[in-house]
Amino acid sequence: MKKLLSLGMVLFLSFCGTLSAGEEISAVTRDTVGGKKKWFDGGGIGLGPEKLWRISPGFKYSTLYDSNVNREPHTKQDHDIIMQFIPSIALSRIGSKFGILSDYEMNYQLFLRDSDQTSFNHRFNTKAWYESERLKVKLHESFGWVKTYATTEQTERRIVIFNKVNPEVSYRVTSKVSVSSIYENSIFHYKDTVLEENSYIRNDIGGRVYYHVTDKTDLFLQGSSIFTDYYQTESESFDSHGYGIYVGVIGEVTDKTIVNLKTGFESRDYDNGTINSFDNWVGELGLRHSLTAKSDVTLIAKRGIEESIYRNTGWYGFNKFSLHYDYQVTHNIAAQIIGGFQHNGYPRQTFEGPIRRKRKDKIITAEAKLKWEPISNVILAGGYTYGTRICNFDEFDYIEHAIEASTSLKF
Repeated sequence: MKKLLSLGMVLFLSFCGTLSAGEEISAVTRDTVGGKKKWFDGGGIGLGPEKLWRISPGFKYSTLYDSNVNREPHTKQDHDIIMQFIPSIALSRIGSKFGILSDYEMNYQLFLRDSDQTSFNHRFNTKAWYESERLKVKLHESFGWVKTYATTEQTERRIVIFNKVNPEVSYRVTSKVSVSSIYENSIFHYKDTVLEENSYIRNDIGGRVYYHVTDKTDLFLQGSSIFTDYYQTESESFDSHGYGIYVGVIGEVTDKTIVNLKTGFESRDYDNGTINSFDNWVGELGLRHSLTAKSDVTLIAKRGIEESIYRNTGWYGFNKFSLHYDYQVTHNIAAQIIGGFQHNGYPRQTFEGPIRRKRKDKIITAEAKLKWEPISNVILAGGYTYGTRICNFDEFDYIEHAIEASTSLKF
């Protein structure tokens, strides 16, 4: 039971730690019943002498109705029915010192009305760790080649390639103090020639000092240098450099509560002197609390900046949060309700037609999902999603309704 608890904690903390502004391209697949991935709970096909290695193939088919595929104003919106065929495979090994969780999925999306939107999408995720008495090594990687809404400031579905690699090596100096080196490399590449010059690589290099309050809870102080390189353009004027200083807490603060909090100050300067610098506080929070034996509530929040496709602004700031409520109705039926809000603000005025002003977006989302496992390894699911954006440029307003039904098979 202790091993399963630590696995759930690894998944949750890793998920919170990899939240990005391009959250619509989340590389974390949450095909779950009762909040746990099936192959974490001893599922899958055992390999090796002690069957420590486990492989879990799967397949999912879903039909999705989207009332506003291109997220356009109601006078222009177009609906579609999307059939999705998603084979997947997961590999895991959980040992006393070494563990790895890895999964790949291919999603073929078939648009019945607008065939130009039809695409193959690929996602691959890996989390690996090694731990000895004093040394701890962690590696997270998320890769995707997908056609989707690239960021919340855009409405067009675009083909993008993203990859994030995040290794950390920590050494326990005393029973209460550890030091670690942290590195994060992020690539965000547009395959569309229209936005190819907006592709960038970001490197975050730094270190942390941990104070171990308990065996399950750590406080930390972190310092980082941040570099962003627009590698698809000859001009270096959109490149930026800066730093961040953060404090945080990570771990199980009570038997029922897991938290991952990082907050602090970030500064960014652009090589193009006409682009506003960013100097402000940032933060991200993942908080999960077990209300009862059958229900959990999760709060995810983030404040920061994201690279913008507007060349004269360079970036936009965002504040977002989402609240997730999970309820295990019976041993094989689970329900989930999600509500979210995001506010985007731009530092400079931009033109849209004859109108010039600082763009502001408010994005509201709501989801309801139900999953049923009638027999072992077979999951039937259905859900409804509502989304709307309210912008001070009317052409970016939209309302979207989506209904999805799916059948999954996982071993």
